[in-house]
Amino acid sequence: MKKTGQLPFEHTPSSSPSKRGRKSISPPFEGGARGGLKKGVSTSKFVQLSPSTISLYKECKRCFWLQLKQGIYKPRGIFPSLPGGMDSVIKVYYDKFRGTKTGLPPELVGKVNGKLYDDQRLLSSWRSRTGGLTYFDDKLNAKLLGLLDDCLVIDEGGPSASPSGLRSGQVARSYVPLDYKTRGWEPKEDSSDFYQHQLDIYEFLLQANGMATKGLGYLVYYHPIEVRENGVVQFEVTPKAMKTDPQRAKKLFEEAVKLLRSDEIPKPSAKCEFCPWGQRQGEYA
Repeated sequence: MKKTGQLPFEHTPSSSPSKRGRKSISPPFEGGARGGLKKGVSTSKFVQLSPSTISLYKECKRCFWLQLKQGIYKPRGIFPSLPGGMDSVIKVYYDKFRGTKTGLPPELVGKVNGKLYDDQRLLSSWRSRTGGLTYFDDKLNAKLLGLLDDCLVIDEGGPSASPSGLRSGQVARSYVPLDYKTRGWEPKEDSSDFYQHQLDIYEFLLQANGMATKGLGYLVYYHPIEVRENGVVQFEVTPKAMKTDPQRAKKLFEEAVKLLRSDEIPKPSAKCEFCPWGQRQGEYA
């Protein structure tokens, strides 16, 4: 597994396509191998994937292949802006408790393990579209990029034995990905299954950048329960602990990249609503 920067606590974005620190927003395919030809590096076109594109891969491999390989997108309506707005204000709110005595918002105290990661500068780079947590696979010539909402740290005791984001003499830590989810209602028992691969990916990316992990991640759900005077909306906050598997994320990433290398269009998913629509539309075109 390759790290994507010189040190896990340093991020130096570059505009040069030959370096791994390139800006994160790019087409899924770009010509040529990166960094020139060298032993063990694929000469296939560069591929960049993210948790959202891997979500599409899981939902329907045909739609994934058409979108990322052929540029044919599913029909889309107006994208709701409220979840994105909530995500932004929740980040600002959580940042207020970073480095405090409790290290957590009061509604999470006693409900999650650890404290909020206290390196604001590094966390901001993990959240940024020009930074993010990244992993590059030389053999596949492919990059996995994730923008982490937040991260918990659990002090394990004893000095750090490696430069896993820690300076000499610091206590060894485990890093736990945390993702906010805004919903219109209380989450059901199986709601979290849809987000399992996202937490798997975030843990994999943390490991790929030298951070020790625990096979643990958290989803924190926010759903409204009432509206009060002066436009104040009361939200219920429900944290959900999830077991995570970074190797499962790595396998998903590799499978998705290999599918994009293929010129054979996949079969439609039985659960996909768009593939039958597209096929029926073709009958009348």
